[in-house]
Amino acid sequence: MRQGLAALLAEETDLIVVGEAADGFEAIELAARLRPDVVLMDCVMPECDGIEATRVLRARWPQLRIIAVSVDAAGAAAMLRVGAETAVGKADVSEVLIEKIRAAPRRAVSSALAKPPTAHPYPLGRCSDSP
Repeated sequence: MRQGLAALLAEETDLIVVGEAADGFEAIELAARLRPDVVLMDCVMPECDGIEATRVLRARWPQLRIIAVSVDAAGAAAMLRVGAETAVGKADVSEVLIEKIRAAPRRAVSSALAKPPTAHPYPLGRCSDSP
């Protein structure tokens, strides 16, 4: 899935893919190092899933745009609850996703990769040990 997203986005001359993560831990690490404007986050990943990684990213970088990519409505809803800005179904990952990325004037996209309240309502989970 990750490589397919990167290939799809590489065709768009106005978008730059700055990183790809295999799991939530790597997504958090890459976000810390690369500081992308947008993260495409898969809900289901090994070790640290997209829900936990989204929770950590939202707590650490409230301005980061996170787009959830999920196979089902329950996964998308869970990611929206913890801080994803919007969600896209895996079946709709072409034009719909590109439109959502372009919805904000940003320059870099990380694939995994309204401002939330300052106090995060959810405790950090097992992914919080990432840098």
